[in-house]
Amino acid sequence: CSPNGFTVAFHTNFSSTDYIYSLDLRAPQFSAGYATAPSGTTFGRPSFAPDGNSIYFAATSSATSAIENQIISSPSSLHAVASYPAASESIYDVSCSPYFAAKTFIGAGGLMSSAAGFLWTQRGDGFGSFASFSATTPSKLTITQQNSGGSGGALVYLAKADVITKIVYTNDYFGAYSGIASTGSQALISVSATTGQIDTVAPLTEPGLQRLSRGGTSYEGRFTAVYDAHGKNLARSGASHIELDPKTGAVTSWR
Repeated sequence: CSPNGFTVAFHTNFSSTDYIYSLDLRAPQFSAGYATAPSGTTFGRPSFAPDGNSIYFAATSSATSAIENQIISSPSSLHAVASYPAASESIYDVSCSPYFAAKTFIGAGGLMSSAAGFLWTQRGDGFGSFASFSATTPSKLTITQQNSGGSGGALVYLAKADVITKIVYTNDYFGAYSGIASTGSQALISVSATTGQIDTVAPLTEPGLQRLSRGGTSYEGRFTAVYDAHGKNLARSGASHIELDPKTGAVTSWR
């Protein structure tokens, strides 16, 4: 069914030829075929894209097995989005995942009821990670980038306030989050250039952060803890020096 529930797309075979058709449930009448299989090609069960504007289905011949896309409003738009030799792969049915449901990160029912500020990252058009910060004086919170992130390098940010009281972050839109109680005035956050995920969160106290390398991979400060992407504290006794992977931002060493 289409996302709005008004249209059904289906596969049928007539006179040894496969077709993809649709049916408008509000006024039951078959549409013209979206796609007609060439001789020797069979179609699989179709699936509507989440936006309802196109359909996907499998098309298999003796030579190839492919996932085809057809824009509903454009009969000439049929094209393969993935194709494999039939001898190595056989695709039968295609199913599209739905759009992500709306999620509240800050506000009633969210990860935090309120926050002084937040950091949101994306991987392409998709969700990467989210971090929020609470501070004794919310208006004093700032988040600044510490390196260029050039040539596909990890991005490093520094959150500062009079006192950062709590940090909440997650790398999974649907999954668990990590909550960190803090009493320091700063926190170092690194974001992977590959995944858009937060790989390091390191709260620290005054006198604050010192960057030791131009590329932003080596830092000194009074780190009270060093947390990884999963919320595990790697430095329970704190650290004075941390090294970050230049691509992912993950901690490679600390002391």
